[in-house]
Parts: sequence; C-alpha cells; structure tokens
Amino acid sequence: MIQSLREINKEFVTISEAAKILGLSYDRVYQMIYRGEIPFERINDWVILMNRSDIESLRKERKKNPPKVGRPKI
Repeated sequence: MIQSLREINKEFVTISEAAKILGLSYDRVYQMIYRGEIPFERINDWVILMNRSDIESLRKERKKNPPKVGRPKI
C-alpha cells in the first residue's frame, strides 16, 4: 500500500505542487483547471490531482511561448 502511494506521488501532483512547478499562484492554477486548460482527476470533494507529465509539458510550453500579460498597447 505504501509503495503504491509513493508511485502515485511521483505520477500526480496537487494544485499547490503544480503552482510551484509552473511558477503560478494556487488560484491561477485552480482557474486553469476550471477553464479546462489543465486535465485533472478529482479524488473526492477536497482533493484534485493532475498528471505530473501534463504539468511538465505545460511548463515547457509556457517557457517556449510565454503568455501575453498586461494591457494591450494602443
């Protein structure tokens, strides 16, 4: 049982862990989940897990193509 939990911990991340990996706030990651930008698994009412490989792919994509932030220039 403990071994399988360790394997799960390597394969999945929480919202807080994903926020650290992506360099974003907890709230921003939660918004991205809500908008369908990040696939997730809901374990119960309180626990949301995301596949670590999905988060790493998103991190690489954001590094290659950073999101546009701020007001548009006129």
